[in-house]
Amino acid sequence: MSSLSDNERKAAHAAWKREWRKNNPDKERAARKRANALYRERYPEKIIENNAKYYAANKDKDDARRKSRYWANREEELAKQAIYREANKERIAQVRKENPEWYLAGNRVRRARKLGNGHEPYSESQVLELYGDSCHICELPIDLEAPRKAGVDGWEHGLHIDHLLPLSKGGPDTLENVRPAHGVCNVKKNNREK
Repeated sequence: MSSLSDNERKAAHAAWKREWRKNNPDKERAARKRANALYRERYPEKIIENNAKYYAANKDKDDARRKSRYWANREEELAKQAIYREANKERIAQVRKENPEWYLAGNRVRRARKLGNGHEPYSESQVLELYGDSCHICELPIDLEAPRKAGVDGWEHGLHIDHLLPLSKGGPDTLENVRPAHGVCNVKKNNREK
């Protein structure tokens, strides 16, 4: 029979465990990895729920941490992005093809948020429905089938979404501040107000 009390036995076991972990870091890391993998396999919904709760409670802190990590390792992050794009060319092209409005709207939304101008969601179909399919600058019809990317043959007559008060001058990215325009008219207008 042992002469140690329960508390002394627990303390001795804890000391032994600390020493074992210190002397066997690889085994400890492997055991922790196995335990984490088993937990993720058994309780995936708990992990999703806990992550959502954490993010909701720490959104600002998490965003700030993510931004500072990105800017501290910008070259590495850009290299990772390039590798991802190269490895997923077909998938990215498919997503762009299936969701052209969503893809193109992303640039406007990011710029408006970065500049702090304000943004309200809208689609290009809403712009065309509300303001028609004629260029608000030259008042000629827009070729909705023409390519939109500058430099591609025929882009000049393709649809561009023009901000009446440009984002660079504090204009918001809202349905009230945009109009349909030809690509070439929008580029020539630059950041002047209409």
